[in-house]
Amino acid sequence: MERKNIFIVAGGISALAIFFALMIGPSFNRLFFNDELSQSSAVVSPVISLSIDRIHVNKTSDNTARMQTTFAAYNHGKNTAILDNVQYTIYANNNTKIAFGSIGSQTDDVIQGQASVYPVIAGDTVKISDQQTLTKSIVGNDTLWQSIINGNTSYVIRGIYTIRDNSNLQAEGMQKDFELVFSPDQNSNQTSDIAFVKSIQLPGVQGRIDHMSIDIAGKRLFIAELGNNSVDVIDLTSGNRLHSINGLSEPQGVLFISKFNELFISNGGSGTVGVYNASSYSLIKNINLGSDADNIRYDNNTGLVFVGYGGGALAVLDLNGSHVADISLPGHPESFQIGELGNRIFVNVPSDQSIALVDRQAQSVIKKWQVSNASQNFPMALDEQNHRLFVGFRDPAKLVVYDTESGKVVSSLDIPKDVDDIFYDSSRNQVYLSAGEGFLDIFRQLDSHQYSILDRINTAPGARTSLFVPELNSLFLATPQQAHGQGAEILVYEIR
Repeated sequence: MERKNIFIVAGGISALAIFFALMIGPSFNRLFFNDELSQSSAVVSPVISLSIDRIHVNKTSDNTARMQTTFAAYNHGKNTAILDNVQYTIYANNNTKIAFGSIGSQTDDVIQGQASVYPVIAGDTVKISDQQTLTKSIVGNDTLWQSIINGNTSYVIRGIYTIRDNSNLQAEGMQKDFELVFSPDQNSNQTSDIAFVKSIQLPGVQGRIDHMSIDIAGKRLFIAELGNNSVDVIDLTSGNRLHSINGLSEPQGVLFISKFNELFISNGGSGTVGVYNASSYSLIKNINLGSDADNIRYDNNTGLVFVGYGGGALAVLDLNGSHVADISLPGHPESFQIGELGNRIFVNVPSDQSIALVDRQAQSVIKKWQVSNASQNFPMALDEQNHRLFVGFRDPAKLVVYDTESGKVVSSLDIPKDVDDIFYDSSRNQVYLSAGEGFLDIFRQLDSHQYSILDRINTAPGARTSLFVPELNSLFLATPQQAHGQGAEILVYEIR
């Protein structure tokens, strides 16, 4: 008998039955797992069902591998519901336990804003990914290990998850258990949007990792290792370190300009910008801006380099390393984006709670958009064709989409905490966002006004900076050294 029918019968029989149900409270809800949730759980009608979208295993050494499991959460109700506290165990060939994990957390953490939850719109599907490290010793069987590595293994995933009402997080919600079966041929039928490919180790690198740049033709990745006072040069073909530029002062930004084979490095500690030969890695020139040299961009139209620095300015540098001009700002600039179709530069100024619009020909601020209901606007991405600006806020954690012509807010979406990089993929109409809370979010652009989350991938604490390279269909995520001993690394994802 369906639970809703039980409720109707119970209500009709006697008041004593209702009293009994109220006294039992949350335990009464957990007795029933069906297609609708009870009124007492504060979730009416909407229900989320889970399936496995894909399982991808990538060998990282002879004895270790990284497994990415992606759940698909479908809401077949009439209202938005919250998916939370997914706890699961993975068995290979139905009987060998190889991994376990959890996504989301308990209600108290959600109410206090300490955790990530996953809103699922009625009729929509949200994909949520988690990563686990597999070891050959845990699998305990050479034949099974090879089968897992080669993608020939079937899996059974068992666990529980919680559904909550989007309008009432304080309600206890409804717990459901699940058992899902996944076979190798399901991966072959997937048209996945993003998949983990490999990990590039950064031996000896400690502390925070900041921004990156790419040499596409030479397949080199440049990494500003702020906490290590170094910039690493990585060969993307072999995954090996080609060179390290050491003795820097909190490098925050790095910019490779292929046309001139030059590397610009901005140092937050010393307030300098170093210009290097990108073949010999020798210093050509050092430019002293004064303090806190930060984000750095190259303007393809003018051949100038822009660097955010100090208490509030964009430095304008020519390719000879001369400091030719300054553009005054109302506070220290964080991320900024240079328009290709006009003269505007969009600049995040979190200390002023504004987004400054700069005319790069006039070299002055022509307009300011004051931000409200959120602060700490750090990362930014630009969709110039659709007149959209994507801004990441940290308090509260939001992705806010602006109309670049009017400055009006088009959309506002919940995101993980400590966001630091955002990229817009014009060929796929997707937005990629990396956050230090330990998540990589992929948003789908339904049209110029509507956006929904497509995937959320668990990464690692502090993995907040990334680089999307459309020419390589790749996204590189910087992961600092972890407390449990995992060294610093670059996680490489393929965008399909």
